[in-house]
Amino acid sequence: MKTHPLVAAATDLHATIAEGAAEAERTQQLPDSLISQLHDAGFFRMATPREYGGDEVDLLTCFEVFEILGSADASTAWVVMIIAANPFFIGNGISDEVWQATYGQNPDFRSAGQVGPMGKALKVDGGYRVSGQWNYGSGSQYCESLITGCRVYDGDQLVLNQNGQPEWRLFFHKLSDCTLLKDSWNTSGLRASGSYDYVIDDLFVADEWTYVFGDVAHRLKNPVYTYTGAPFCILSGIMLGMAGAAIEFVTELAKTKRRGPLAMADDPALLIRLSEAEALRASARGYLLDATSKLLEALSHDRSSSTAERAGYRLAALTAMDNAVKAIDMMYKIAGGSAIRHGTHMERLFRDAHTAQTHVQFADGVYAKTSRVMLGLDPHDPMF
Repeated sequence: MKTHPLVAAATDLHATIAEGAAEAERTQQLPDSLISQLHDAGFFRMATPREYGGDEVDLLTCFEVFEILGSADASTAWVVMIIAANPFFIGNGISDEVWQATYGQNPDFRSAGQVGPMGKALKVDGGYRVSGQWNYGSGSQYCESLITGCRVYDGDQLVLNQNGQPEWRLFFHKLSDCTLLKDSWNTSGLRASGSYDYVIDDLFVADEWTYVFGDVAHRLKNPVYTYTGAPFCILSGIMLGMAGAAIEFVTELAKTKRRGPLAMADDPALLIRLSEAEALRASARGYLLDATSKLLEALSHDRSSSTAERAGYRLAALTAMDNAVKAIDMMYKIAGGSAIRHGTHMERLFRDAHTAQTHVQFADGVYAKTSRVMLGLDPHDPMF
């Protein structure tokens, strides 16, 4: 089977990304030269719809790309993921006019932001006035525009939707309309992802550049864009790539290292844990690819309300995340002193994995929501 050009590009860039990872973490910044290489490879346009000049790469290929990027450096993969995934969050919510004014003008258009409704939007004539502070604007510093979530107010009154819940509206605006708080991303891992908090102070956003999360303003040709959660397999792909890198680290280490009189390769504990970690990684990978294929099949028939396939997909993605972290933890422990020195790949994998695992869409509550679907109950989550 012919290798997809994006998979080949990720493979070609692997060494460059890996070699620069420690310096990127130190400066908390991906170098401009790497951003240019990622752009030239086509990673930023991979999920842009074809009708707006993008490549609209299928999710299974995207998974392969991010598995490779994740094995090289999680921060780099995270930034690319956020930018590449944003067309799914925009999806059918924005009008053709807004699509044309952004991605239509530039299929490599870069947007990021925080879709969680952390801010306040006050209704005014012709639009809204937006204010607030948002956490974890991953990749924002590398983008032209942000998508920002708010609760909506009419005067002092919180606006409720038809279900009696607060309206969740998203606002598309320029990066220059906000202030990035550069001292806010002081974390243990993913330090080069630039996931800064940002502040907006009384910004006017016109009606046409806003939309209610889940509403349809303009239906794209590919029904995969009906599901905002479609990119979750990409994040899990990053994690499985990281697990593979951890297993490779220990495998290479064991070929030469000794622990006193015992060769590491003869250590019974290592021999058990190495296979166990690979089983965790490989089984989760197969499960996720199968669930993703079933989701894509359902969406291809425009069964956009197929909750069972979505729930199965969410469960597989969460399982991949959890299995990857378990495998990395095993490899970190079995590598011993070779894993704990600051700046080694294994040490960074450990910190990055535990930071990534805190993503809200991979919390343990997803298991409970999947169980609700299995029991025929409402999961109470628009991502299902």
